[in-house]
Amino acid sequence: ANDAQNDWSPVDVGIMSQTIALAAQSLGLGSCIIGLIKPLFHPDVNPAAKDAEAKYYARFGVPEGYRIGLAVALGYPTKVPEARPRAVKLTRV
Repeated sequence: ANDAQNDWSPVDVGIMSQTIALAAQSLGLGSCIIGLIKPLFHPDVNPAAKDAEAKYYARFGVPEGYRIGLAVALGYPTKVPEARPRAVKLTRV
């Protein structure tokens, strides 16, 4: 997200991550949205991340001026739990 140009970038990142998770589910993949990514990439939070930030930003092709806001891990689940029953029955919208 380029926060300097877009005050709505955190919302955009949230929408994007949910869309990825829903698309993954439709393909039989599991997903995990990881919001605690700042300590890994942002030297203002973790001074040891300075070298890691440059390395991973180059690897992922992150344009200058943009920051990684979160990550989405994807994979095939070993098992899929049964859906829990709803506490309230919805009969109309």
